[in-house]
Order: sequence, then C-alpha cells, then structure tokens
Amino acid sequence: MSTALKNYKYDPRAHFIFAVTEDGIAHIEETVRKISENGNTVSVNFYSKYGTSDPLRTKYEKRLLDEILRVRELFPETLASHPYYIEAMVTGKSHWGDFGYDVCPSVSVDHPQNAERIKNGNAVLPGFNAYASDCKTVNFCCTSGHCEDCRDSQAVMSWIMINQKRFVKDENLLKIWIEIAESYWHQFVWAHDFRYSAPSLQTSENLNLRNQHHLLKEVG
Repeated sequence: MSTALKNYKYDPRAHFIFAVTEDGIAHIEETVRKISENGNTVSVNFYSKYGTSDPLRTKYEKRLLDEILRVRELFPETLASHPYYIEAMVTGKSHWGDFGYDVCPSVSVDHPQNAERIKNGNAVLPGFNAYASDCKTVNFCCTSGHCEDCRDSQAVMSWIMINQKRFVKDENLLKIWIEIAESYWHQFVWAHDFRYSAPSLQTSENLNLRNQHHLLKEVG
C-alpha cells in the first residue's frame, strides 16, 4: 500500500477500492486515514467468506458494519461509499428485501442455468454476460456462483440501482438513491469534476487540488 500511496500522493484522479473483511476490522480506520492524509478518496467493497458456518458470523458482521460506518463518519470527505450501500453490501439486506440469486441482476443472460431466474420478474442487467478468460465461454455470473454468501460490491450496487422503483415513492428514499448513485460515480476518473461539486467534498484541500489539476491541464 505504501507504494501506491507514494505513486498517487495528492493526485485528485486517484480513487482507491478497499476490500474490507471480517478479519481486518482493526485495520479499517488506519487504512482510510492514510488514504485521507495522502489526498485521495476511497470506496469499500466486501470480501465475504463462502460457505462458513462460524456461529459468531452474525456478530462479526455487525462489528464490521459498525466499524465501517464509524470510520465513514470520521472521514466523510474521503470514504465515498454511501451508508445505505455499505449496510446492504455487508448484510445483504435492503428496505424491500434480501439479496440473493433470485434478485441479483448480475447474472449472465445467455447462460442456460439462468433461464428460470430471468423469467421470475426480478430485474436483470439487459444484455449482461460474464465471460471466461477465453472471451467466449459465458460464465454463470460475474463472481463465484456461491449466491447464498455473495456480497459482490458491483452486484449489490447494481441490485440497488436497478431497483430505483423501490425508492421513488418516498422523497427521502429517492434522495438516498441519488446519493448512492453519486457515490458510485465518484470512483471513476471521468467523474473527477463531479467529485468536488458535492457540498460534503467542498473542503479547502480538495478545492486546492481541483484548481491545481485544472491549472496543469491548461499549462499542458
């Protein structure tokens, strides 16, 4: 990590993706702090353990969720992931239901094993296929196929985004959906200007970094 931080120090285009785990709870604050002090931003995804029967798993899950949310409150300008998304990613739960194969939108539409899933009425990503390394073989989905334990961040994000109808009937929920979408776009370099337009990111340090970036573009 030290090499990456050195390479991207004060680079406003750099955005880290931090894979949090139940075993690494003690390192979350330190990691986000280092990224913050380096002048970068970060989003979280979740490395979930497949097939574990640990009776303390629910306890670990709550500890992990509480710690991520606590650290986000400490570094709101650095940790871009939205609290709603963080909770859905860690727990697999939303205000309308639970994440799983029957609702996951990130399944390959041309894989024969997904034919019944696609017919069940829950949204899927139109035309989405996950391919093997030969670029020809269509895989079951974009991850492992262990749907009962899957917390793939992109799949969970797609699940939230594609179910916008679950948010539009309530003003507060609609605001949350928009904020989740904005937090997702934040990680992409093409959204650089957008990153610093949000009120929570209008810090003097970020504005200086933005101005420096525009100056470099003009000079170049």
